[in-house]
Amino acid sequence: MRTPIRKPLRPQMQGQAEVGKSKFGRLIGDENKMGIWGTNPLIVSYLEGLPIYRENITPFMRGLEIGMAHGYWVPGPFTIGGPLRNSVDCVQAGAFSAAMMGVILTLGGCTAYGVAQGFDQDDDKSKLKGGGWFDFRNGAFIGWMGGAIVYFLAEKYLLGKTGF
Repeated sequence: MRTPIRKPLRPQMQGQAEVGKSKFGRLIGDENKMGIWGTNPLIVSYLEGLPIYRENITPFMRGLEIGMAHGYWVPGPFTIGGPLRNSVDCVQAGAFSAAMMGVILTLGGCTAYGVAQGFDQDDDKSKLKGGGWFDFRNGAFIGWMGGAIVYFLAEKYLLGKTGF
């Protein structure tokens, strides 16, 4: 009985990186398929700049940077599209809603994910998937709350918004 010869799904394209050369090849789910994630230098340089992939940064600082970005970005849709969008208190409602979403996602979701993956078993705090997961979660929580507070202060007092 002969084993069938497996051909690649698509031929190797000119100038494409070899399989396994890029650390971002796993973003599409299979190390054998590189796609545009691991071959395009513009995308690779963008992804390397994100805090989750940046090297020589502690898990707490990763979480802090990610939390600050999300804490400042998330209140906007709550302020503009929330049920209190036409009231004077729309900025407070948006910032409070985003802060509560941060509590649920960081303290609830990240904790549940870390326990389910067994990240609490490892004491190595230098790696994200070890004991550093909970440092990441704490940094994300602090950053999220800080971002929501900065959003509230900027919208309310610097821009003077009291309703749309």
